Amino acid sequence: MALIDKLRTAKREASSDEKPEPVRTNIHNKFIAPEMIGGVIYTMARTIGSTLDNIRVLDMLGWDWTGL
Repeated sequence: MALIDKLRTAKREASSDEKPEPVRTNIHNKFIAPEMIGGVIYTMARTIGSTLDNIRVLDMLGWDWTGL
């Protein structure tokens, strides 16, 4: 639930014409909840290295972002 709370505060702090600040996480197997729509998530890539994958949550309600 901490991820959803961070996404809520990031969306609340952003103005209506800009996208919210990305939230970093190491979670790979989470389903998209309604509160997550409109947020930006950085998750660690599953490949070797320390790259971050940018996931912009738009209309993916109920999806699992494992394959994204």
